[in-house]
Amino acid sequence: MWVLFVVIVLLLMVIMILGIYNKIIKSQLKITQAKTTIDVYLTQKFDMIPSLIHCVKENNIYDEKVYNKMIKMRDDYMHKKEIDKGEKLDIALKTTILNMGKYPKLRADDQFLNLQKNFSKMEEQIQPVRNVYNVNVKKYNRFICRTPNNIIAKLFKLGKLNYFEATINK
Repeated sequence: MWVLFVVIVLLLMVIMILGIYNKIIKSQLKITQAKTTIDVYLTQKFDMIPSLIHCVKENNIYDEKVYNKMIKMRDDYMHKKEIDKGEKLDIALKTTILNMGKYPKLRADDQFLNLQKNFSKMEEQIQPVRNVYNVNVKKYNRFICRTPNNIIAKLFKLGKLNYFEATINK
């Protein structure tokens, strides 16, 4: 009789562990899907950087050090596709565009205005996906912090994830 009870308890524990693990994996898949969508938009946005630099060069407003750093950051992001590298490049790009807006000659350039409009359009597309990503990360982080979920997460070496927050102070 006790053997049957122990077997049933163990079976229930295994089912509970598998259920929690499957919820964690489902949550990770949602995060991965949002991250992939962000990556697509960021890649499109960052592909415009060479055009921006070309436009700036044509208007003789060129800080080689700044733009070389941005190109290096773009190459790093394109190679590794790490969300934190995308955040840093996005911040650098926004800051650079804000600084470029100080030049009257550049503000009058149709190519620059078009690029600026395209960057804004890309940001409008990225923002909702970034929100979805962050909501899913928040749910995931909360879920793996609760008991017994935290035990299962540690057992499978699953930890908290970082938010994606590419903003700058104006």
